[in-house]
Amino acid sequence: MAGEFDLIDRYFGLRSAQRVNPLVPVGIGDDCAAVTLPPGAVLLTSVDTFSEGVHFFSDAPAFAIGHKSLAVNLSDLAACGAEPVACLLALSLPSVEDPWLADFSSGFTRLADLFSCPLIGGDTTSARRGGGITLSVTVLGQVPGVSSMLMRKNAQVGDDIWVSGDLGAAALSVAFQSDPTALPALDAATADLAKQRLEYPEPRIALGISLRHLARACIDVSDGLRSDLGHILKLSGNLGAQLQESAIPYASVLSSLPPALRQRFALYGGDDYELCFTAPVENEPQLRQIGHSLGVPLSKIGRITSGGGISLETLDGEQINLEGKAYEHFN
Repeated sequence: MAGEFDLIDRYFGLRSAQRVNPLVPVGIGDDCAAVTLPPGAVLLTSVDTFSEGVHFFSDAPAFAIGHKSLAVNLSDLAACGAEPVACLLALSLPSVEDPWLADFSSGFTRLADLFSCPLIGGDTTSARRGGGITLSVTVLGQVPGVSSMLMRKNAQVGDDIWVSGDLGAAALSVAFQSDPTALPALDAATADLAKQRLEYPEPRIALGISLRHLARACIDVSDGLRSDLGHILKLSGNLGAQLQESAIPYASVLSSLPPALRQRFALYGGDDYELCFTAPVENEPQLRQIGHSLGVPLSKIGRITSGGGISLETLDGEQINLEGKAYEHFN
């Protein structure tokens, strides 16, 4: 059976970080890695922990777990307008399963290569007493200066509210895999498409970089649009939002569901990892052009208001307040 260091060499230590990103002169192999930044650049960091049974289903493909564990962290960099530099991985395993590790490593490194974000270190441990798989990923990114960093706190009254891509498919998959009998019947193609969206989120790195001087506030939609937009509103001075349901980009897999379920998954469901941002009204033409050039749909879904709370004008013209919270650990 492979020991810790054999495991690292076999699955995570065979590649040169400098070939992937020249900002990393020293990668895996020493007690510390080394990262250099251009003059004036600012280093950004983010970390997320993934636990079996909480963040991914036990039967999820190892390749998909590898992809998503890095993708959700890259999504944080995208929300700040940052360019990826490198990442670190801490992996706790109940046992060493070579096929699982090979697939996990392939999913992880494929995405790392795609975004020039080499793995430069981390840790591997055994999970004792029946524990499941737990992994923690830290990403490093850079922006040219603090003034170019996108943050949650800068929304202003009158800003348009935008969201990239579409919403709700990942939450539908979570609900369907958790209890298929609690939902209207889904055909196999719809269930598979929703599962793909759950397991393979696409970090909007290029979009985030393009928004640096066009958006005022930005966040990635990890816990649901209502919850994450609420963070922007709170940190920007307890502002409010008026949304138009007709503009919400519902994922196509929700089309057969009753309206209440569509709202639930698109507005309260998590795991979309799209960007929600606010921008001055006059920036709309540039934003439309960016979405077109990147091939990323951008939807203007509402406007920032002075009053607190989030209201939604439904397809029937009714005004409703969006109450409730998204999933929270320990709550």
